[in-house]
Amino acid sequence: MEKIQSEGHLKIWTLSADSNEYERYERLLEASNKHHLSVSKLNACLRDQHLSSLGSSKSILLIHDSSDLRKRYSESMENLDKVRSLEKEMVNGFHSFNSIGIGEDKKLRLLGSQPYGKEGEQSVKELSQAQIQTISEGIKSAHPDTVLIHNLDRGFDDQDYFKFLDKDLEDHFVIRLKLNRNSGLQKWDEQKQKEVNQKLKETEFEGKFKQTIDKFSWGKKVYHQLTADLEYGQFYLGDDFYSVVRVTLWQRNGRKVFKEPMLLVTNFKVRSDQMTWFIFSTYLKRSKIEGVFKFLKTELGWETFQVRDFVAIQHLIVLCYFIGGYFYEIEDQLIENEWMRQICKLGNGKGKITKVFFLRGLKKVAHYLEIKQFMEDNNLSEEQLIELFKN
Repeated sequence: MEKIQSEGHLKIWTLSADSNEYERYERLLEASNKHHLSVSKLNACLRDQHLSSLGSSKSILLIHDSSDLRKRYSESMENLDKVRSLEKEMVNGFHSFNSIGIGEDKKLRLLGSQPYGKEGEQSVKELSQAQIQTISEGIKSAHPDTVLIHNLDRGFDDQDYFKFLDKDLEDHFVIRLKLNRNSGLQKWDEQKQKEVNQKLKETEFEGKFKQTIDKFSWGKKVYHQLTADLEYGQFYLGDDFYSVVRVTLWQRNGRKVFKEPMLLVTNFKVRSDQMTWFIFSTYLKRSKIEGVFKFLKTELGWETFQVRDFVAIQHLIVLCYFIGGYFYEIEDQLIENEWMRQICKLGNGKGKITKVFFLRGLKKVAHYLEIKQFMEDNNLSEEQLIELFKN
């Protein structure tokens, strides 16, 4: 773990001092018995670390999302699957289902990661629901009065997820719907001369209002002074009635921010403007988990593993997620701790104190200690070391 965070990648051969150390790492990572590393153990440690502090909140937002781990140039790795690249091409890689929690203190906590490749004995739905259930039950067993809200994107627009979260877990959820979702209502089609299903994006909603948004960030774009048309209503989706919120965003020049409206489904009873805005703003917090993925990939090298054994791959992915959890845990301590502030400065923070600059500063400290140890082992002075590099 120290070497991963100091070097910022998961290349076990490069991290190893020699072939013997590499073999030890390999045996550790590939072992799957109870005495060695395991995905379940690492995730349990993450939950144990954070659930107690999350439980002090009256409500907790649990954001779940998948993240692809791209291995474009890999061919023979076990359980290798197809994933989408940043250029929207299909390339080789693996998948992961991940969860974070945000309590009333607004602090972000990493709660679990489950890597998977080609679908095996357990389906993706079973895998994701098992993780969600473990986290939900873990919080409620210690804090039964805490309100849990699950936030998921369009890939989880599925009646089974609605039922699972609402009926089985008895939790709340906010899920983005796909645009082809039917409203449960019918309309007359002149061309076909018959009744057809009416899409939610075209349906009249019972409540509507406008809201000004001073600043709105989406992806790499930032918009100012937007107007939001927010609508809400109750619709029969599959086996039950749910509240649906429809949002259309307008720029000052009259152009839409998105070509199509945003559709959100929830088992909260949405019957007011205030509740509608709460659902929309809750969904927007989903960007928090995207920030986690970016940090893990950019700063900790989440996609750089080169081992081929699938158990070892899973262990490395979750181990990296576990290390990332540490940096999110200490983030609020960086400003208070003088030593941590100096580490950020060493990481070229230039006055900014963040986990990214703290990690970059730690890397420099680790490299300095390695050089110092090398000088001691070889009885070299600073002048001799400089001369060695020159040669």
